[in-house]
Amino acid sequence: MISLAISSQKGGVGKTTLSLNLACSLARRGWKVLLVDADPQGSIGMSLTEEASRHPGLYELTSQGRALKELAFETRIESLQILTSGQIDPAHYFQWYQDAERQSTFDPLFEQAAGEGFSIVICDTACGVHGPSMGILRSVQSVVIPQQAEPLAGRSLGFYLEVLNQLSAQGSAFSILGVVITMLSFDSEDSQIMATEVREVMPFNLVLNTMIPRDVLFLKASRKGLPVEFLYKQKPAAAEVFDQLAKELELRLGLKSSQEEEGEQTPLLVGP
Repeated sequence: MISLAISSQKGGVGKTTLSLNLACSLARRGWKVLLVDADPQGSIGMSLTEEASRHPGLYELTSQGRALKELAFETRIESLQILTSGQIDPAHYFQWYQDAERQSTFDPLFEQAAGEGFSIVICDTACGVHGPSMGILRSVQSVVIPQQAEPLAGRSLGFYLEVLNQLSAQGSAFSILGVVITMLSFDSEDSQIMATEVREVMPFNLVLNTMIPRDVLFLKASRKGLPVEFLYKQKPAAAEVFDQLAKELELRLGLKSSQEEEGEQTPLLVGP
């Protein structure tokens, strides 16, 4: 089983959009995928349905010993399930937040996911390296870093990479799979310059070839709580970028590509 964190120092770079759509693309390509909302704000759960936002999830699994198979939502994509962040108790929030920095907090999650036969676990994390984000980084095998294609956003990338290197030097076993340029505006010269500069200053082959454009369809999909491909009966061209990213990550992870499945475009969640 492969475990993967979507992580960045800065918020608002498209982590949740990337996590949800990448999970769908990988599942469509035949992998059994578990998407985990490891952000205490519950971005994935809030964006999906009102029921999902109120449902127990990662918090209950890690703090109460609840079983993954009881908590994860099935979806309209047979090989994709989603574990929301859960209902974090404000009275115990700070204690859980501190505990969540330890790898051992998330051992039951990954052990159960392996036992349930998942091929890939994707964790959408809160920005920065603290609380559950640190615990997840200490637990996963690989990290993907979304990098917003805006001038000020790029200044912190080198620092964040050094922070991750320090965490790795302290014993965390993850490797940085790549940096994904997100929110690229083809109408903005500054945005395109930023994307070019990231490739120029980063180590060779660290920046992935696939870039996620700034597209109104992504905002529309997020507002409806859906992956982009579920907006219409026919998959919009904007969704193809996540398929391309999935293929690129498969190569970096050493995975053999699987057959994509066709299916009717319907609401994503079925139920836990």
